[in-house]
Amino acid sequence: MVGNSPVTDGVVLRQPGRPRGFDELGVPRWEERTRDEAGRVGLYPTTSTLTETERRVAELVAVGRSNQEAAAEQFISVKAVEANLTRIYRELSVRSRTELANHLNR
Repeated sequence: MVGNSPVTDGVVLRQPGRPRGFDELGVPRWEERTRDEAGRVGLYPTTSTLTETERRVAELVAVGRSNQEAAAEQFISVKAVEANLTRIYRELSVRSRTELANHLNR
């Protein structure tokens, strides 16, 4: 265990008999925050095909925002917007911003 924190040492959490998550450690609020963040970045499958970040980027681009504007509004880099758009296009099988806007307006 590094720094007496199971959060900083993933190996500890995988050992038999050790707590598996924040809930078992008695910190349910951190468990909820971790689950929310993992869902936002796509670690856990959700009912929708897009992560929360991808969905928001898609919405911003669909209403006409540039990559730079979407990045500024989301507090992420332009490269992150571009990477999200690549995944969005692939997931939704669209090839342009116009197709994306039409897909979201269905």
